[in-house]
Amino acid sequence: MNDLSNINFKELVYRGIESEQLDYKAAQDWNKLNRVGKSKFVRHCLAMANTKGGVIIVGVKENSAGNPCIYTGLTEKEAKGFDPTPVGEFINRFADPAIQFDLARPVVDGKTYAIFIIHRFETIPHVCGYGCASELQQGVFYIRTENASSRPAYRASEMHAIVQRALRNQRESLGRMLRGILYENQNAGNPDEYEYYFNELLKDSRNAINKNKKHSDNIYCDISVYPKECIKDKFSLSELKNTTKHILCTNRKLQFIKLTDIDTGFSTNTSFRFFSNDDLRYWQVFRSGLLHWSYEIDTVKQIEYDSIIQICTESLSFISQYFIDLGYEGELFDINITMKNVQNAQIANFLPSEKAFICQIPEIKIQMERNMIDLSNGIIKHSERMIKEICERFNLSAGRHNDLLIRLKQQLEE
Repeated sequence: MNDLSNINFKELVYRGIESEQLDYKAAQDWNKLNRVGKSKFVRHCLAMANTKGGVIIVGVKENSAGNPCIYTGLTEKEAKGFDPTPVGEFINRFADPAIQFDLARPVVDGKTYAIFIIHRFETIPHVCGYGCASELQQGVFYIRTENASSRPAYRASEMHAIVQRALRNQRESLGRMLRGILYENQNAGNPDEYEYYFNELLKDSRNAINKNKKHSDNIYCDISVYPKECIKDKFSLSELKNTTKHILCTNRKLQFIKLTDIDTGFSTNTSFRFFSNDDLRYWQVFRSGLLHWSYEIDTVKQIEYDSIIQICTESLSFISQYFIDLGYEGELFDINITMKNVQNAQIANFLPSEKAFICQIPEIKIQMERNMIDLSNGIIKHSERMIKEICERFNLSAGRHNDLLIRLKQQLEE
């Protein structure tokens, strides 16, 4: 079992919209389900594991409009039925290789839910080993689609995506193994120590923001990026400043960082830091490779659809160029984007629509794991994914973004 302490179960339960990575089920008792009923869970697990991973929440019922927003939770007997051992044995009877997933039964606002956390396959995709009525077909690769459907992969492009993902994961796994061999006697450490170190740096960085920041109800973004492996003094402060300056000389339109910041920022023992009280922007580049910035969007309770596109494309473009210029290529990075003060905020100027797309949670958190070569070569693809994930938190489904690719290309050409 993985550590589930960092998962915000309440945010997942109340998100209220099914997606490529999220599925809701009404309350039910696993022990009373027949073979076909249990096989529906198998199909969703296979599909999510072959796509991006995902979450299945049991205990949320749909209303008359088909929206999962009736939070019944599970009875004590129903919750007890979702025991990880028998459930896992049944699911993996149909999966080859076995699916890696966690099964939690958290209590949210006094109600118990069963929550499956399905992990994306590492090196080999999962094939259905046995058929079951109309739910499962032997020898089929199931995938999860943007309209929240778990179905067989039948298009050539879908099979190609599965193969490409398997090859990429195998390359990254080999790269991690080789780096471990090369550096086992240099700066020895483990992933937990690296994670703790970066989290401590981020804590100090956010404390610095809070000391200087004026209280505001405006929406603001907090973005952090750091490598999976850490060398504390990998870069000099001059390297960090020169790399940042070089990027800004070629791109002067970034809203979260400006060329003039280099002259007014200052050095610390571990980083180069900038803070502006005028437009509430903050950024910091660390000798260890951590990059952190925060800036306010000058609006209360609404955000322009085009602003979301701009945030994602500008952020990912800067991140990939910055770290490639520092010499990173195949190393894996954690990329974390948080939007705060978004509860009851809505997306403005999406498309002519009578419906308001409103966020019901106080924070939106998006996380992705990528190496910089993959990120640089797929800015449009990764921006598209990030935009759709953000908009899902506003209850705007992934299938509604009809002209997103056109807008992304326009944004990158500007």
